[in-house]
Amino acid sequence: MKLLRKLSRRPSKPVEVYDVESEEDLLTASMSIDRPELVVRLPIKMLVMLGGVSFDGDHPYVRGLQHGAPALEAFFATTRPRTIADYFGLEDETRLGAALPPWEVPWYERMARLPPTGECGLSAEHGNSVYGPVTSEKLAVEMGRLTKTLSSIEAKGFRPDLYGYIQGHAMHAGSRGGVRFFVLGGKHRAAVMSYLGVERITVKFRTKVQRVVDIHQSRAWPLVRQNLMSQSLAEEIFLKYFDPRPLSPTPGDTR
Repeated sequence: MKLLRKLSRRPSKPVEVYDVESEEDLLTASMSIDRPELVVRLPIKMLVMLGGVSFDGDHPYVRGLQHGAPALEAFFATTRPRTIADYFGLEDETRLGAALPPWEVPWYERMARLPPTGECGLSAEHGNSVYGPVTSEKLAVEMGRLTKTLSSIEAKGFRPDLYGYIQGHAMHAGSRGGVRFFVLGGKHRAAVMSYLGVERITVKFRTKVQRVVDIHQSRAWPLVRQNLMSQSLAEEIFLKYFDPRPLSPTPGDTR
């Protein structure tokens, strides 16, 4: 891992960007105690979002940009999980925690375990941005966010130092999977960059959340500790983020 460059919104406060070449580099960077704001440039293939979806050609947002709104609509129509176990395609829904809602994350501590709120002026009843069902209004909002983000990046370039960073935390599965970067904010920008064929992307570790979630800590994860989910199920869900989930084919796609 090496210092790549310095970006700055203000000349008096430069932002150091560290080049991450490997999973080991990402873990090494995350352990720094003298950089409260940690920004790294890493392979885009290391990024995942809620549901274990990788930012590659099969990402629903990338498909939407490639094939238009019908492709994104098809994703929301075919991805309608009832429970967290259903969302990750896990069998035996009788296990402790399997019937929890699909938006739950076993390693997140929450003041109140409430579903996602609405976005962009739409209430939660319109659906969310990572699985269906969604209303036509929500579909239009998501497609609009993608096309506007694409137009902006094509016109101005990808400038996270000016317009905000893609943020998240690392996930470490050790020999059982490796390391990934879980995107908490900026998934539309990450998808646009993937669509544009970018192989490496600048991201920021979100402050006020744990930098690395390690599978070896699963016994202490909130849902496990609070006896809301079995440790084995929590680990299974975690490992799904290291195994790209197959998505339904886009209408007209002959793959």
